[in-house]
Amino acid sequence: MENVGRIRNLALVIGAMKCGTTSLFQYLSGHPQIAPCAKKEPNFFACPREWGLGNEQYESYFDFDPSAHKYALEASTDYAKLPYVDYIFDRFKKFSRYRYKFIYLIRNPIHRIQSHLRHAENTKSEILSLDAKRKTFSLDTGISQAAIDFCRYADHIEAYKRHFGDE
Repeated sequence: MENVGRIRNLALVIGAMKCGTTSLFQYLSGHPQIAPCAKKEPNFFACPREWGLGNEQYESYFDFDPSAHKYALEASTDYAKLPYVDYIFDRFKKFSRYRYKFIYLIRNPIHRIQSHLRHAENTKSEILSLDAKRKTFSLDTGISQAAIDFCRYADHIEAYKRHFGDE
């Protein structure tokens, strides 16, 4: 907990699931000026349980040394699950001491949806439990509204621009 409050620059790799956020996170984590998050996808700003643990717990996920690191880095796809998590913007603003840098990854929407449905089929559940009644998630049975909404990349980027500006 000794590092809590030292982080000023927070870089977040966001984007829809299955767009390469984990790979980019791993590549960037190798940079000496980056303090990567020890917890894969902490989803601090989106997950009620994580949010409830508080900022001290969140910052404890980073081995941040201000003399060596310029950015703390995390990757959480939940920050791109709009409109289902639109409350994240209020949470980001609550911690205004952070200077946020968002890296938003996208993928061909059809390929992303196919991957999303394979994931749902393998786990037998829809992301965010939005379509719990489905018995199968193959393309033959249709595409959930959530799978479509997660591919509304331009809408997501516009929402971030409304809250943070064009940078």
